[in-house]
Amino acid sequence: MRALTLWALLGLAGCGAFAIPGRACQKHEDCAGLPRGYCSKAEICTRECSETDPCTEIAACRTFGARSVCLPTCEDDTGCFKGFSCLEGVCQVKAPLEPPVN
Repeated sequence: MRALTLWALLGLAGCGAFAIPGRACQKHEDCAGLPRGYCSKAEICTRECSETDPCTEIAACRTFGARSVCLPTCEDDTGCFKGFSCLEGVCQVKAPLEPPVN
């Protein structure tokens, strides 16, 4: 049921009405519907989070290095987008991101 809800929200997000953590993006403007959202290096919408600024109910706040960001929650890999795996309850990129080519 949770995956169905996520996919329904993503369908609406594709209409430009709003963005949710985990929605595919190419540029920051693609995430404009997510308050303080931006397009991450993994090409998904996210935003920074903290105990006083939590994520929505379909996302969880996870810390990577010095940053804490909202990632979509999941129960298994079927709840994640292509290229992502369900690790520790959130969708995370399967392989480390390659550094940009100059």
